[in-house]
Amino acid sequence: MNKKEYMKEYRQRPENKAKLKTYQKKQYEKNREKNLKYAKDYREKNKDLIKIKMKEKYWKNPEKYRNEALERWKKDPEKGKEKCKQYYLNNSKKEIERAKKYHRKNRDAVLKTKSIYRLNNKDKINKYNQAYQKNRKKVDVIFKVSTNLRKALTKALNRYTKNGKINNSKFYGIDFKGIIEHLKPFPKNSHLYEVDHIKPLCSFEFVTEDGSTNLEEVKKAFAPENHQWLTIQENRSKGGRIKC
Repeated sequence: MNKKEYMKEYRQRPENKAKLKTYQKKQYEKNREKNLKYAKDYREKNKDLIKIKMKEKYWKNPEKYRNEALERWKKDPEKGKEKCKQYYLNNSKKEIERAKKYHRKNRDAVLKTKSIYRLNNKDKINKYNQAYQKNRKKVDVIFKVSTNLRKALTKALNRYTKNGKINNSKFYGIDFKGIIEHLKPFPKNSHLYEVDHIKPLCSFEFVTEDGSTNLEEVKKAFAPENHQWLTIQENRSKGGRIKC
């Protein structure tokens, strides 16, 4: 019996397994930094080979690896979230391209899953959107102004037309970017001001004789030159009157 065969037989003996484990642990702790450096260098040199091996290993038993990942996530969800966040920060371009390709290939399936999720999680989505808008409005003045302008358009069309708002702003010929540029420079204490329509919305004829929406009047009402800054008190005391 040569040395290799003897060592193989020695490792297989049940009384020697515990001894070998403790010995290996001691050796690993003794040369920990050296081993970690070696493993890191090996991974960097053999990235493609490791990926191929991992894929082969995964597809042999995908359910096993999925369950293991789920168990790790359940034990420490915060750690899992942080790992995902770091991964997407480091690989954002790569992941965006991958997501785009997947969406192009599986467009119908993606839309279906999204619609099902929205139907089942309406309250959750609304709460998230409200919190997001509230926090962003505090930081981003342009976002606050554009959101308020969109709300004003929706309210006006719902109040003064028969159909209400059924199309996007481009259909009505409204340029929100142009309005924001016209309103610049913004006042320093912007929270004390509101965007006012110089000629009030109630003075426009949004409905034609045949009952359809008058697109020209909507465009005039939301033209950049029909907007100005007024203090909250002035704007609300003005109401639907034209200020001379």
